[in-house]
Amino acid sequence: MVSGTGASPTPEQLQDLLLESPGFTEFLLGLTTISATRLGGSEPMLCAITVERDGTPATVASSDEDARRLDEKQYVFDDGPCLTALRHGTTVRVPDVAADDRWEHYASAVSCEGIVSVLAVPIATDPGAAAALNCYARSKGVFDSTTVAEVERHALSISRILRLALKVHPPEIYPEHLRSALKSRAIVDAAVALIMVQNRYSRERSMELLHVAARATNTKLHAIAVDILHGASLPSADPPQQDGGKPPPCQRPAGKLGAAMRDNRTISTTSQNIAGTGGRLLDLVLDSTGAGSGAEYFLAGLSDLAAEELSRPELEVACGITVYRRKQPSADWGSTGDGSASMIQAPLELDDENSAVVSLYSTRSAAFSTDDVERARQFGADASRALLLALRISQLRESRDDIAAAMQSRTIIDLAIGAIMAQNRCGREAAFKILRNTSNNRNMKIRDIAAAVVASIAGDTDITARFED
Repeated sequence: MVSGTGASPTPEQLQDLLLESPGFTEFLLGLTTISATRLGGSEPMLCAITVERDGTPATVASSDEDARRLDEKQYVFDDGPCLTALRHGTTVRVPDVAADDRWEHYASAVSCEGIVSVLAVPIATDPGAAAALNCYARSKGVFDSTTVAEVERHALSISRILRLALKVHPPEIYPEHLRSALKSRAIVDAAVALIMVQNRYSRERSMELLHVAARATNTKLHAIAVDILHGASLPSADPPQQDGGKPPPCQRPAGKLGAAMRDNRTISTTSQNIAGTGGRLLDLVLDSTGAGSGAEYFLAGLSDLAAEELSRPELEVACGITVYRRKQPSADWGSTGDGSASMIQAPLELDDENSAVVSLYSTRSAAFSTDDVERARQFGADASRALLLALRISQLRESRDDIAAAMQSRTIIDLAIGAIMAQNRCGREAAFKILRNTSNNRNMKIRDIAAAVVASIAGDTDITARFED
């Protein structure tokens, strides 16, 4: 059995790790180091954490070079204990790799590294991601039932902060990929508009014809669209039919991770509460990232939590929170102190862009003691970390929403350009010039002019932006 010698990390320490890590890789490396320290004992244990996110390469962080090599060997074979734990959400224990026939090639490879036992435990994440904590030992009998339970408890204790890290550090969108996707999508939209104008088809029907032509000729959709814009014949108006008379849908092969996610058994995120205010604050941040929620939800919950935590049997307090964000008006949540007779305030230290204050109110005069002031200060320090995480996640969501709105606008403009090209038998640049001149002459936004053009040929401007290859 491996007896953990390191103290369990507190929620505050985990939040500090996340806030201080410049990127997801650095955060994961820190989390792995904490895990190795926490779980290590008299028997040496190597640790690694593997995270897969849909559509992106796996991120692996290891406590040392040996653990890194052991994890990478599984990706060579695309199979192994930790990948099984990660993709199926179940704990995998291998007491003796030499006697286990489930992963023959992998077992042979790690045996050469002196590894005898392996334990892989899934870490609960939100949909679209999967993670596992992987432990390796150089002797038998290390991972008994007590040790397995200990590692599972540790994996549970770090799942909250990992879920937050996946939100704070989303997959990067590289500019060159974005530019390429924008260019490809603009060409496809223009070709769709040409088909709509000539055949009086809906946008969905026109896109369907493009997909049929691409599949029939084994050609990329983008290449078919370029040919159409250069005068090639439009796709047939009668594509091949499947059973039931419906055209075949566009099907994209799913990657290994996509298939794994579909087959993955649900990992329960129900867990025991981390003791103390720090755990409740982490739960509040996670709750605030749900659909339709955000920093406002977190702040409303924070004001309630502050009032609950800082009241005492003989003193009931009300709480208000004021947040100051750069280039935005201040905003208040909770109580405004109306009718109060005494008040104390505690600053929430955030960053150069944001600041906040927690205000506690009582209807009694001179109600607050020096102990109350110290408790408010400590609560403010704990809440600062959680509030900063909530604000960062909220800002990322706002940026994503802005990009989505911009992409939808671009889609409508590109469709309108294609329609103008078809109606005026002109090139793309000339079509855009017509659109821009109309916008200037009518003193209307280009997007509004484009929406009117699209509506005239399809009767529908509710178009979702997309990237097409």
